[in-house]
Amino acid sequence: MQFKCPNCGKMLKVKDELQRKKGRCPFCKSIITIPATQEAAAPDYGRAIDVAFSGMTRSPGRIYMAPIPEKMLENARNNCIKPWTQDESPRIYIDLMALSGKHWLLITDRSCYYRTGLGPGHCSLGHVVACPGKTGFPNYKLTIELNYGATQLLTIPDKKTLAAVERFFVCCADLNAKCGLQRGGHDRTSIPGRKRDYSEVVIKEFTRRCLQSGGACINDIPEKLLSAAEKSYGLALAGDEKPLVLVVLDRESEGLLFTPQACHYGHTQGSGWFRYDQVRDYFVDSKERTILVETADSHSHILRFVTGEAHNAAESLLNVIVHGKPITAKSAGSKREYACPKCGAILDWFYVPSSNTSMLGSIFKTAFVQSVKRLRCPECGPIKDSDLNEDDQEALSEQRRNSAVVAIVAGAIIVGVVILILALFR
Repeated sequence: MQFKCPNCGKMLKVKDELQRKKGRCPFCKSIITIPATQEAAAPDYGRAIDVAFSGMTRSPGRIYMAPIPEKMLENARNNCIKPWTQDESPRIYIDLMALSGKHWLLITDRSCYYRTGLGPGHCSLGHVVACPGKTGFPNYKLTIELNYGATQLLTIPDKKTLAAVERFFVCCADLNAKCGLQRGGHDRTSIPGRKRDYSEVVIKEFTRRCLQSGGACINDIPEKLLSAAEKSYGLALAGDEKPLVLVVLDRESEGLLFTPQACHYGHTQGSGWFRYDQVRDYFVDSKERTILVETADSHSHILRFVTGEAHNAAESLLNVIVHGKPITAKSAGSKREYACPKCGAILDWFYVPSSNTSMLGSIFKTAFVQSVKRLRCPECGPIKDSDLNEDDQEALSEQRRNSAVVAIVAGAIIVGVVILILALFR
């Protein structure tokens, strides 16, 4: 018998006696349930689109049905956290902010891509099992439950659009249920070559980036915060899991907990967990400080951060897991991190302005230091500019020139203020 994989859409051929049994797709490596003969066809999500949006008029600036204008597709393509594949067919585009293009929702024949007020995201339609909750006026929101225990939250602008999107995901859940999709679909098989325990990497990446900024609780995590995480996003650790790093977000009830084997998360955009040895790829949105993690079983997990230090640490951790090496240098606007060429640690300047320095004085001192002082590794000591790679040397030279200009301007302002004060008191 032949049937389509509900995750990647590839046509598979199996023996008839394997109906209703679980197996692994040779293309996307996800665990799927082989349907019975009468269920062999993959879910037709085009039918769900027809049912959900049949009563909606094509209102300019709000809902666009296929064929979608190229301008809208280009906007989604440039602003999505994960690009859709060439064999996916965009079917519905919803502008969530009336012609602004900032917030939108794109539905293809296999996935849903979106950028809402909460941030960017993605989910596969083949994993939807329910829509357990929604909120009405003034903040219309819809919660989507996926079969591997994760949830995602969408913000919708109005009641009519919320009803249509809810109908669509309910239809998807019904189609998936008919194909045998059930809750608890976590794949327990790890990717070959991956380690089981990443405790050393987790501690190292968060210590060298977040220790001074206070962006994370490392090792010594207060019991109060762990209890809040357990209540808010259903934190449930396995017997051999030890809490290593807790990143608290806007509230104590929102955060990300990193253990030696897995990451557990819960925030306004969703909740869930994944194992490091299952991570297949990840996608980064530095502007929104969001990371989309994709596991071997085609599950999508959205990690959101408040501070850039915690975001960079998690990105470097995932890079170690997927590619085997940390991210040594990171540019974020005018702020750039430089890595030690010997050990890979993040370098510091010799001088760090004290917290009791005035704002103008702190700007002057920081700019002056960065224009003339050398960098220092916390483990290897002072590092010469010539020891860095060519890209870092060029970036450092430009930063020194800019810092010198800032120092001169700030110094001139300070001198001018002092002269003005003296003139007033003469």
